[in-house]
Amino acid sequence: MALYYDLPVFKVMYDLTLHIFEITQHFSREYKFTLGQDMKRDCITLVRSIYRANKCKEKELCHKIIFNDPVKDCIRHSPAKAWEGLPQDKSLFSTKENCGLPIGNLTSQIFANFYLTEFDHFIKKQCNIAFYGRYVDDCVIVHTSRAFLKRLIRQLQIYLHESLGLSLHPKKIYLQPCKNGVPFLGCFIKPSHIVVKHRTINNFRDALARYNALAADHKPKKNERSAFIASVNSYLGILKHYKTFKKRENMLHTGISPLWYKHTVLCAGYNKVIAKGGLG
Repeated sequence: MALYYDLPVFKVMYDLTLHIFEITQHFSREYKFTLGQDMKRDCITLVRSIYRANKCKEKELCHKIIFNDPVKDCIRHSPAKAWEGLPQDKSLFSTKENCGLPIGNLTSQIFANFYLTEFDHFIKKQCNIAFYGRYVDDCVIVHTSRAFLKRLIRQLQIYLHESLGLSLHPKKIYLQPCKNGVPFLGCFIKPSHIVVKHRTINNFRDALARYNALAADHKPKKNERSAFIASVNSYLGILKHYKTFKKRENMLHTGISPLWYKHTVLCAGYNKVIAKGGLG
């Protein structure tokens, strides 16, 4: 953590304070002990505020979160073999030291967005891209020239590598006409509408199949019922943002075993499920 007297903002503020003290010495008596005193007091207050901000607990907490190693002393809820076959770039267990962010941390998305702010400015100001959108590491660029976009890919690769130590995923670069649509944040964006990706639907079906098998094997325990509700509502939380009413209706009526409806209730609109009479 930087010492307060090494911070550029502190140095500038300290120099300004000295300058204010110097010039107020030459104020007329009328202002020397009124305006002059107010200016000196305000400068001292700002210097103290910078010092306190640098030492505040919130900053210490951010420091702990940023430099925390989530792999060290982690608690596994699944056997190690469950990670077999998982792409290396999908797990922190296989990343380089000090690389990667835990998806589950609330701060990860915020830190990722801050880190890529300079990338946003590079695209919009240096590359003169008018139509650009990004959420964390997923971005979309729209341009009228295919040749321009092909050249831009190389520019972005160089910038990310040299300035941020990052790289573009070679298998996740899509260059195609807008009319064909583009995958973005778990959905497929087309000029006239947005549809959910087939993979999301298939993953939902697979999750329901696993929970149906569990309910058929034994009466779900409290924690298993909680996990089922959380999983179903997670998928419904994604699907409800798109035109999927019929799809949600069909999946919830035909994809969920009747055994689960002994413990859960469907809400109107097929937007979520809740526990029947609580989870106790």
